Amino acid sequence: MKNSEPNLQGELDKRVITTIDSPVLVLNQSYEPLNLCRTRRAIVLVFRGKAEVVENSRGEIHSVTQIFQIPSVIRLVYMVKRPRHQKKLSRLEVFNRDEYTCQYCGRQTKELTLDHVIPRRRGGQYGTMWLVPAFLATGAKADVRRRKQG
Repeated sequence: MKNSEPNLQGELDKRVITTIDSPVLVLNQSYEPLNLCRTRRAIVLVFRGKAEVVENSRGEIHSVTQIFQIPSVIRLVYMVKRPRHQKKLSRLEVFNRDEYTCQYCGRQTKELTLDHVIPRRRGGQYGTMWLVPAFLATGAKADVRRRKQG
């Protein structure tokens, strides 16, 4: 005959493992979000004095000699400088910016090409600010007009 009582030790172990593997938000010294780490790593950072608990909403973990708060948000006591990523120039970004609309005729279509506002051969610059989407036929007509002008 099987024991009908639940395995309390097994359930307790699952809860502790789940708590240790829970995500914790890591903030920079300026309260800027940096990343997520596991509760175990967060407790180690707090224990070593490299971080402080900002939000404790999950209770405590007891060791033999100490009681640790289970953090949900920690803040590093030092500033981590992260480089700002600049968006790379791509056709898709220019098309999305202008909502797939030709800047010459106003037609919304997926049949677009990129056109420089001022052609590069005439000293036009390279960058998303100087590129516009153009309908294939309209862009070709604009190119012919520019060639006649100069």
